[in-house]
Amino acid sequence: MKNTFKILTLITVALFASCNQDDRILFDPNDQGNQTLIGFESTAANFSVEVGQTQDFDITVNSSTLSSSARTISLEIDEAASTLDPALFNLSSLNVTIPPNEFSGSTPITITDAIGTPASPEVLVLNIVE
Repeated sequence: MKNTFKILTLITVALFASCNQDDRILFDPNDQGNQTLIGFESTAANFSVEVGQTQDFDITVNSSTLSSSARTISLEIDEAASTLDPALFNLSSLNVTIPPNEFSGSTPITITDAIGTPASPEVLVLNIVE
């Protein structure tokens, strides 16, 4: 019987000063007054990887508006809140590019389960950099 190793990836978003803002969104600093909101596809993602296997996933960032030029959104790993061993994942880039005339862009992440790793959820917390 194959064991399934659950990896829970919690994605949080950096906040501006206002406490009333939804914690899943960020105002685009390059916006020219159109009130573009930038945020993750969801506030949390649950990735399952079978014991001893490696699997690829996408981390998606959305924008509330279109742009005629590409936009690059920077991410950072919150090391204090993350429990996933850095040796068990490979985030190919901490930048997500939203192509011209698109609402979203993504970056791949590869997650590996090491044999013998306990099946308790591990957490990787990412923030959008202002």
